[in-house]
Amino acid sequence: MQKNISQSKNKSPKSLAFRLTGQLNGVDFDQWLKRHARKLGVEFEITQRSSRLICIKAVGLSEMVEAFALAASLGPKSVHIDELTMMDS
Repeated sequence: MQKNISQSKNKSPKSLAFRLTGQLNGVDFDQWLKRHARKLGVEFEITQRSSRLICIKAVGLSEMVEAFALAASLGPKSVHIDELTMMDS
C-alpha cells in the first residue's frame, strides 16, 4: 500500500509566526483568537502587540496552523486587518 506523501507531511506539527497590521484594538479579539485556535487544535502565543500590530506564534498540525493564520487575518467585525505577513519562526 502506497502512502500519500502530501498527506503525511500535513500531519506533522508546524510552528508558524505571523504578523497582523491594521485596527486591532477590538475588545473581543483575544477571545476570538482563543476560540478559533481551540476549534482548530492550535496553540498560540502573542509575542508583540499594539493597537496597530500583533505578532503571533502558533503551533499545531500544518494545515490547521495555516487555517488559523488565515482566519486571524479575517478577524472579528470589531477589528480591521490591513495585512497578514508570515515570518520565520
